[in-house]
Amino acid sequence: MVMYGYQYPCKAFSLTQKLQVAIEHLGISYEEFTVPDCPTCLSEGRMNNVHKPDLVFFGESLSSEVKDRSFRDIELSDRLLLIGTTLATYSAFRLLKSAIEHKKPVLMVNVGPSRADGMEGVEKLDIASGLIIREVATAVLGSRSTQDAIVQQMLTSGIVKPPPADDDDRSPRAAG
Repeated sequence: MVMYGYQYPCKAFSLTQKLQVAIEHLGISYEEFTVPDCPTCLSEGRMNNVHKPDLVFFGESLSSEVKDRSFRDIELSDRLLLIGTTLATYSAFRLLKSAIEHKKPVLMVNVGPSRADGMEGVEKLDIASGLIIREVATAVLGSRSTQDAIVQQMLTSGIVKPPPADDDDRSPRAAG
């Protein structure tokens, strides 16, 4: 289950409060910024320019549907693979605890400390997740991994230059 990600459909929102967005940090004045129309709203004859991908961002609460489905997925799975997370959010850590309670084998791939460190039942590989994801995608997709523009963008986006060898930033962080 991906709780945050790429290319998800959008959800439109009706807001009763003002948005507090520090858009000037992007080098754009608020007056010049144009929020694109929500394609779903337009197809339904509604006008709503406040939308975001239908995914959970760091710091947001999970909907009850996502929470229930995630626990159901843990129960139905035969193992849990955690890639690139420190489990800083309790919602993610709670899923790990559920997997351990259900006696599921757990493999974690992450560089640096995490909430799972030292937990019985968790095997951890201290390897950069991007390296593994690129290799797996290439192995699974074969020639499509070099021919598909979207796959190429996903395989080459993000941090493609690893930090220097003397980088000592090993503290838990939200994204890993």
